[in-house]
Parts: sequence; C-alpha cells; structure tokens
Amino acid sequence: MEQRLCRDNTQNDSVPTPDKTLPAEKYCLGPIHNTQNDLTPGNRCIFKDFNQQRGLEEFCVKLLKLHQLQNVDWRKGTSKDSSPADNGRDIECEYHRYDILLQRTVVEKWFVECKHYKEGVSLDKIQGALAWATAERPDRLIIIVSGFLSNPCKDSLKKYINENKPAFSIEVWEKPKLEQMVWKYPWLLKEFNINTKDKI
Repeated sequence: MEQRLCRDNTQNDSVPTPDKTLPAEKYCLGPIHNTQNDLTPGNRCIFKDFNQQRGLEEFCVKLLKLHQLQNVDWRKGTSKDSSPADNGRDIECEYHRYDILLQRTVVEKWFVECKHYKEGVSLDKIQGALAWATAERPDRLIIIVSGFLSNPCKDSLKKYINENKPAFSIEVWEKPKLEQMVWKYPWLLKEFNINTKDKI
C-alpha cells in the first residue's frame, strides 16, 4: 500500500500533552498539530541570527523540553564549538503519551537532526540521519531545519518513504513550524537573539 504524506487533521493546541495521542498518519512533512492561532498575523522569525549550527541545536533542545519531550539528550559530545560524530542525530529524546485503549503511557523514542543553512537543505545533508534511523529504529525521526528543505530533497524524501517504507515515522519541521512552536515563548527568542519583523 502506498504511503502518503500526512495531513494535519487535529484542532489541538501545539503543545503535546501526555493524555493526547498523535495523529494516526505515520509519515509527515510539516506540522503534526494545528498551531496557526499561535502566530501574530504577518509576523515572522529571523532564524538566520543563530550562532551557526550549534545555536540551532541548543535552541531545539530547549524548545523540545518546553513542548514536554522527556529525557532530552543533546549529543554534542564536547564543550568545544565543533562536535564529534553524533551517529545520525543531534538530539535524542522521548515523547510520553497516554494510550486510552491500552490504558497505559506509551513512550516513543525520537531522533532529532538539526540543520541550519541559508540555502535549501539538500538530500545529502540528511542521508546520515536516515541511515542511522534505519539501523537503530527509533519511533520517529524529526528533521528540523531553520529554513527549508530544497524541493529536490523533498521529492527524494517522498520517494524514499514510498520505496523503503521505513519502520519509523519521518517528520520535517521547517521555519513556519518553528515559528508556530516558539511564539508562546518570547523569552526564548530573546535568549537566542532571534528578531521578528512583519511580512518578511
């Protein structure tokens, strides 16, 4: 059966809570929650102000914790600016949700790969994350980009999903998704010197 990219059918708040289950669709390119009301119309964040790649990773660590992800592990591996090999994920964490049918809390293991580039992110930049997720089989692979995936990368990722049908879910959080997730936390924008402006 052909795998399709998921669509957002929820009307929930953007912050996942333990007693809410995720949508049933498995493969997602884009937001998994409807958060349009969190944004002030016309305002956008300027994520190019990040302090290179490490700034995005640290920002995502704090953002994931704010959205109730558990056991968030930033796999930086050193106090230096450069990082050693991270085995295909910058962050590893858990999502805890209560399953009504099972009557128990289900724990999902997430791998998170962060990419900060001015241009569209190409497929070769995320192939390591796909390979390691295939080998280690988390429940979800989240690819977070401060801008956007390139169109060829999106097409290739769709083809990868349809042809390989990976055992893990794949989601891409691009700039609009990050804006929706962070807007409730102005102090986080200030901490990372992320400016906002109208209709960029």
